Amino acid sequence: MRQVGNSKSSDFDPSLPNHSGELLAAKDEASMSAAQKVAARARAKEANRALMKDVLCNKK
Repeated sequence: MRQVGNSKSSDFDPSLPNHSGELLAAKDEASMSAAQKVAARARAKEANRALMKDVLCNKK
């Protein structure tokens, strides 16, 4: 994201995406240990499997 002074580019044009959430997630991941990353990825995969199972099994 391009910054102008203390303003984000999305402040000037609301149609531009604001990626601050992605930036925070990247910073959090960078500060995690390898074991924490493996555990977080395993939890994310399991949550994704559960969601897909729920979506696909309830599809009629």
